Amino acid sequence: MIREIDRLTRNADVGHRFVFIPDYDIGIAKTMYHGCDVWLNTPRRPMEACGTSGMKAALNGGLNCSIRDGWWDEMSNGHNGFDIASFDHDTDLDRRDRREANAAFEVIENEIVPLFYARNGDGLPHGWIDKIMTNWSTLGWRAIAGRMVRDYVTQYYEPAGIGTTTMTADAAAPARDLAAWKQRVRADWHNVQVRLVDHDSDVGSGAAGETRNVVIEVDPSSLRPDDIAVQLVHGPVLGDGSFDEALMDVVATTLGDDGRYRASFVPDRAGRWGVAARALPSHPHQRGLFDTGLLTAG
Repeated sequence: MIREIDRLTRNADVGHRFVFIPDYDIGIAKTMYHGCDVWLNTPRRPMEACGTSGMKAALNGGLNCSIRDGWWDEMSNGHNGFDIASFDHDTDLDRRDRREANAAFEVIENEIVPLFYARNGDGLPHGWIDKIMTNWSTLGWRAIAGRMVRDYVTQYYEPAGIGTTTMTADAAAPARDLAAWKQRVRADWHNVQVRLVDHDSDVGSGAAGETRNVVIEVDPSSLRPDDIAVQLVHGPVLGDGSFDEALMDVVATTLGDDGRYRASFVPDRAGRWGVAARALPSHPHQRGLFDTGLLTAG
């Protein structure tokens, strides 16, 4: 692939715009990061890899300019770098590439270049420096190995250890109880039904900023209400009628005295809006709501 890129630059007479660095290693990377102002990242969403190169750039004061994918989609706040619009719902890849390339150049020409060269009387780009400081304050503590290890310990390893202690207590009585519950739930889950029974007439209109109220009815068959978690799913709808998973949101419901579940949401943008209800098995000792692999939607 690298040879092909090198051949292309020579044949297209644009070699003066490319620099190929052989034997790239940590030493070379250190020098590059220290001298980099903008870290450009333009994969096709959702093909972003781990993103550690952009994180290292952020730690060294470089500002990321990237499509909203992977780690950048999680950590960009609109002020700590530059976002490139992604057209991942365009099924024509050639057209999509052209649109995203144009979007990248628009960011470079209209945002990056003016901000970088805007100098005060002291010759310093204070707007650019402010963005670097925002980058460090919002990304610096998140893009380090210490934070990652701490999250693994507190969110996964310690809960797993506590879970093991809990499940094996009293001659593994909690584990046996959970196994019996799973068997009971699986035997009758096919009879569980969920449906939307009452909602605002314009619940799917997507009028932004207005609260929508939804009522959900569940037939649990032989299961108890505390065996089931009921959720409301909502979000923008794509052309094929499916949810835009990148913008979809899940809302917990509240069980009323009448045996119905209620929830509300507020669309954050205009356009077609989808609403659905779903039920999942729920038990205090299961690892998560998707542990059983069972789900009923309506």
